[in-house]
Amino acid sequence: MKSFEKLEFPEIKARTGIVVTDVEDARAALKASGVPFASNGLNDGDEVSFPKTFETLRTKTVTVDPLRPVDGPKSVLVGVVKNGNPAWLSAGTLRRRGATADAYACDFSRNLANNYIDDAQRIESLLGKTIVVNGTMKVATTVFDENRQPTAKTIDRDFAIIEFGTPSKNAEYFA
Repeated sequence: MKSFEKLEFPEIKARTGIVVTDVEDARAALKASGVPFASNGLNDGDEVSFPKTFETLRTKTVTVDPLRPVDGPKSVLVGVVKNGNPAWLSAGTLRRRGATADAYACDFSRNLANNYIDDAQRIESLLGKTIVVNGTMKVATTVFDENRQPTAKTIDRDFAIIEFGTPSKNAEYFA
């Protein structure tokens, strides 16, 4: 059996102006609002397993606006096992919604967004569990202008259809 505590997670390669920070207190980082970060999201067929406790959860923050590396929005990444390998997952991806308040791809995401106060509670509800992505759905999302302000325009993006699953690719972490 492999242990979450001993996993070697991949380095996060940050483009110019983006700041990646190790976080000591996962719970505190997840209580802050983190934005979804597409490059650390979910794809069709993914299997994602979470560690069993907050003490074994690794967390990083990544700034998402190179023009505001200190005070700009951040994505909170949590260490998971994805498709049998250590990986980073944007906590915000789990509650991602479209341009309207009720535009979710699945009941799983709607439940996480509406029934928990913050990402700390959302992740806590997933500790020791596995989720799987069974397809994607097009959801209209807001288009932002060059000043990063929302516009009235939308664009369709693929959102993951998530449900609870049984570890198969990640089974050795739960033996």
